[in-house]
Amino acid sequence: DQPKLEDLKRKLAVDTSLQFVDVSFDDVDTEWQNYLVKHTLQGLQLRALDQHTTSRALDFSGIPMHLISDTEGYYQKIASFEEAKLLLLESLDSYEE
Repeated sequence: DQPKLEDLKRKLAVDTSLQFVDVSFDDVDTEWQNYLVKHTLQGLQLRALDQHTTSRALDFSGIPMHLISDTEGYYQKIASFEEAKLLLLESLDSYEE
């Protein structure tokens, strides 16, 4: 899903009201850093130091997990990229109307 996600981020980059945040669960910092060097990723890139703690705090049932949050901090968790994309695009349409 990462290439699809990056494509979506590029398409929506003109909307400054959106912020994309990626959280990696890579165990080794150098592997994560190398990935960032090799790939041009849009948005804020973070690495969780403890997958269990982060997953528990955000109530993840697995990865990948997509969170869509509003400006009030309410969010929805969606495992499917296609479902998350649809919800995001629908919410942007309703925001623009």
